Amino acid sequence: MIQRVQTLFLLLATIAGTTTFFFPLANFVSEMAYYKFFLTGIEHISPNPQELFSLAFVLPLAIIAGLIVALSFTAIFLYKKRPLQIKLSQ
Repeated sequence: MIQRVQTLFLLLATIAGTTTFFFPLANFVSEMAYYKFFLTGIEHISPNPQELFSLAFVLPLAIIAGLIVALSFTAIFLYKKRPLQIKLSQ
């Protein structure tokens, strides 16, 4: 299973896709606020403690990223069915 190069690339894609759930994708800094864009929402940090905006949920993006991770992880174990593995990887 590990002998093939595509298995290592699929494993790398699975690890990279999983880490997108834990680290911010983008940051935006202005004079009034600081935003962090995560795969599961937007975190708003403000110097004004009276502002209550904390998370806005981005469900479609999280679902698509989860499907990509699940497909690449599933394709790792299809090493005996190489044509199907290639179709899932494209």
